[in-house]
Amino acid sequence: MISAAAAGDLLDPDPFRLRLLDGLSASITERGYRASTVADIVRNARTSKRTFYDRFAGKEECFLELLRADVDKLGQHIAEAVDPQAEWHRQIRQAVEAYVGHIESRQAITLSWIRELPSLGAVARPVQRRGLQLLSSLLIDLSASPGFQRAELPPLTPPLAVILLGGLRELTALAVEDGRPVREIVEPAVDASVALLGPRRRAHRGPLDEVETAMRLSTPNQLKGMIVEVDPGAVMAIVKVKLDGGDQVVTSSVTRDAATDLGLKAGQPATVFIKSTEVTIGVE
Repeated sequence: MISAAAAGDLLDPDPFRLRLLDGLSASITERGYRASTVADIVRNARTSKRTFYDRFAGKEECFLELLRADVDKLGQHIAEAVDPQAEWHRQIRQAVEAYVGHIESRQAITLSWIRELPSLGAVARPVQRRGLQLLSSLLIDLSASPGFQRAELPPLTPPLAVILLGGLRELTALAVEDGRPVREIVEPAVDASVALLGPRRRAHRGPLDEVETAMRLSTPNQLKGMIVEVDPGAVMAIVKVKLDGGDQVVTSSVTRDAATDLGLKAGQPATVFIKSTEVTIGVE
């Protein structure tokens, strides 16, 4: 059934339109999308074909609207189930449980979303892209919650969000097609999500990425500040750091490759380490 919350997102939530969407949902559950006909839809909706064609151009348009509403409801379930203050592992489990809970009650609809929707071609792409954008944005927002921030974990990147969603969709489809309980995917889905959302390296890797982020140094003179200028130069880069608490600027020469590996840029917090007559730059 189309919920009141999902109905509020429909372009025209009149009662007959909602009944027709519910009629298609029931038909997909009974017969699958391909075998469903307009006659099946109106029979389940207890209305007429004239009423159907007053609201939809055909079965395909009704199907697309049903899936838009269903993805909206899935996103709502996940957002409501996750406590942003909880420990990050716990948030991942809450999100996966909400995902599986929604799928369990709508297995046929979900399978048609994964398998049948792409077969419609160009007309289906806006619905596919909208659903992907909605769910990936939701995951990115959730991964920026206080629970993840306390663990000093960066938000999920859009490419990783797409990879995670694609894997979950395929895992779901295989379980439904094989007639296995959808709940079987909870643990592998949690494990995969933890692996993708947990501690990870920067996208650009260089030799200095192998150093522990929370390093401890014996150098006693460590001055915190802000990079105000980086001149890359042909071989050596000139880096100027304005020290905290004053106007003093310290200048250091580092190799151009080192500046690139560290991602040095103006406006970036940095620490100046002074040993003997040499000045080196460190960033977190």
